[in-house]
Amino acid sequence: MKTITTPNIPLITEYLSQGRVVVLPTDTIYGLSCVIHQDSAVKKILEIKKRENKPLIILVASIKMAQDYAHINDVQLKYLEKHWLHSTRPCSLILTKKKSVSDLVTAGQANVALRLPKSEFLIKIIKQLDAPLVSTSLNISGEKHLENLENLDKYLSLHGVGARPDLVYNAGEQRNQASQVIDICDAPNIKILRK
Repeated sequence: MKTITTPNIPLITEYLSQGRVVVLPTDTIYGLSCVIHQDSAVKKILEIKKRENKPLIILVASIKMAQDYAHINDVQLKYLEKHWLHSTRPCSLILTKKKSVSDLVTAGQANVALRLPKSEFLIKIIKQLDAPLVSTSLNISGEKHLENLENLDKYLSLHGVGARPDLVYNAGEQRNQASQVIDICDAPNIKILRK
């Protein structure tokens, strides 16, 4: 597990493009990330989190990229524009997935959660990879998310996790909140799943 303390985008994208798992500060909280098409890396994230039957979030660099991974009609497009382009609060939107999204990412569900990050750092990474990132909070399922990475190795060992992220970008303490989650599959009938 290699740790860096500066935003070294070339190194981060190199690790991600090789199918590795990277810990990144997102626009919300620290997350475990990998490239969407790397099934072995997705499996490793699930192993680290001790997670089963719960979907992961997809981070995209644009609405156009989101349209490659989810079915988006005109009504839903307006929701994306409102929450992603005109709101300051990070928001993950639930949509019906396309076949390009692995069942590993969605835990076999027909829907997928997508977010356009409010972070230029993340957008640059996604654009350089030319592919979305799979992301999930850095914590064991059911536990509080980690705000500080100083004792990450010890934390994982205490929870009996054998797998480790391949690269950790420690950007200091992160006290942001998780994103809002809204189901817009049946828009205009929407469901707020997390405020």
